[in-house]
Amino acid sequence: MKFFTSALVLGFLFATSALSAQVLQLSKESTSTPPKFSKGDYIGNITYNNDGSTTLHYVEKQPMRVYFKNYTYDKDFNLINDEVDMFSLVDQIKAEWKEKFSWFEYKGEEYSVDGISIDPTWGGKLIARKKTTTWKYSTAFGGYYPVVETTGVQTLNGADDNRIYLYHRAEDYQNGNVVLLVGNKADKKSKIKNQHTRHFQLMTVSNDLEVNYGEELKFDYAMCVNYARIIDEPGLAESMVDDPIGDLSRGDLAIVFSPMKAILTGKMTHDNPAAHTLIIVGSDGVIKKRIDLETPSSAWWIEDLIKFDNGSIIAYGPSKDDKYINTLKPTNSPATFRESTSETKWKVFQVMKLNKNLDLEYIKAIDLDVFKEKLVTPPSQKRTPSYIGKRFDKRQIMMTPEDELLISGQKYTWKKVPLKDENGNTVLNKEGETVYTRAKVYGDLLLFHFDNTGDLKSQYGIRREKMNKYARTILTPTDLYLGKDDKTIYWVYGEIKGFRRGFSVNLIGYNATAVKKKLLYYPTVAKVDLTKGKISDFTPLGQDEKGKQLYFTNPEFPQLYVPGSHLTFIGEDKAGKQIWFARLDLE
Repeated sequence: MKFFTSALVLGFLFATSALSAQVLQLSKESTSTPPKFSKGDYIGNITYNNDGSTTLHYVEKQPMRVYFKNYTYDKDFNLINDEVDMFSLVDQIKAEWKEKFSWFEYKGEEYSVDGISIDPTWGGKLIARKKTTTWKYSTAFGGYYPVVETTGVQTLNGADDNRIYLYHRAEDYQNGNVVLLVGNKADKKSKIKNQHTRHFQLMTVSNDLEVNYGEELKFDYAMCVNYARIIDEPGLAESMVDDPIGDLSRGDLAIVFSPMKAILTGKMTHDNPAAHTLIIVGSDGVIKKRIDLETPSSAWWIEDLIKFDNGSIIAYGPSKDDKYINTLKPTNSPATFRESTSETKWKVFQVMKLNKNLDLEYIKAIDLDVFKEKLVTPPSQKRTPSYIGKRFDKRQIMMTPEDELLISGQKYTWKKVPLKDENGNTVLNKEGETVYTRAKVYGDLLLFHFDNTGDLKSQYGIRREKMNKYARTILTPTDLYLGKDDKTIYWVYGEIKGFRRGFSVNLIGYNATAVKKKLLYYPTVAKVDLTKGKISDFTPLGQDEKGKQLYFTNPEFPQLYVPGSHLTFIGEDKAGKQIWFARLDLE
């Protein structure tokens, strides 16, 4: 039995494809009003079973009790089983009941993990605090909340008892150990200035506060840390850890050192800002690979490093020629202490690939003019949105069986808005005037298609149908799915129409809060021919023959995808009284 913790969309699909004479048609559609189903129910999870049946787990929350309504449908969307489980919030839930619903990831009433927190202190030292995090199960919302206790403290120096500067820390949240990247400072009496911008070292601290000093990395010139983040192993569920570096139990640590230029670096400034160094570090603090890179474009803002099923790693992000990266972005360097930068219009987009042995396969820099030349839009679309080198948020990255790279995302602008406090009230200054901040306003969708050598094959620019205030406030949910022949993809994104009355549940901290609105969200889909570089018009799902929207879905659950076979869409009508099913066979 396979479990999908994020899986569901709904729609009605009836349109001709601009790619061919064929018509995209549903192979099956059906509606259902199962027993005891009500408009206040919200989808909790979907289980896709090995026999082709699908179980929908709906939740109805009342003041003192919660009902779980489980509806199982066969592959033709016929209801074959229904059952209702109820528990009172006053009583403890039996363990066997929690284990029945594996999507709760129940691990007992509580469990503990030891870990380490690291903080800099005066005199070039660090403070390591041993902590025990106890995760306790809350019956209020069926999840865990943390209670943290400090159980030990230790001061850390460098390997030779020297002063150190903390650049970054990466914690293994399952085993409790921490890997540190520090800069080794010169002796106080030494005339050597800013040595810690050239001499780096890895350290590990165990959950028992045992310290090990790892490899040193010495550079002839001042370097900043351009990038430091965990490369998650492919196939893992979304991490629940709130850490910008990531969780070291999920993969290796990638660190990129880049030349820097500042008043304090002086003669120690490298004359080649494109001479970067990448290291891949395991959870034991040992360097697995070091690669010295000279990139085509120097000031590379690396947005992410992604590992795929075939073991290859992709790095990507915008760049600018003949610039030092520390002049364009914060880098946590003691030589600049830059915390913010003005908005940059980047001139190129740079992509790098490492193979499964961590050897460099390619690194390419694509000019903005190439993006314009390769722009493709749907046949009936008049506007031509294109990547402009700024104000673009990535949504999804995918590698095809042909090792071609797809990156989807969305353009945005900035809007001046009143600052709100945690209760939603407008913040005022001492004079009683409104305090303003800025917020992103999302717009056009983009999809980049690179071939297996890193060259841009196509850029697809999409103007969304709905541009209302709801749709413009969030990064649009987007999914890409391979077709049957691996040369076609189905591009699905979500439109937002507004809200309807009804109950859903927001989990804030470890409290469950009921709100009287449900998002009116529906998907729209297009077919992309990767070989020819063409895209069909997008077809909104769940509409009647006159274009009226009949069915809506929960954006937390994307469509059920069976590789090489079909997509299944599931949702509700606006009143929340009927479940709707549809299946689209892949071509």
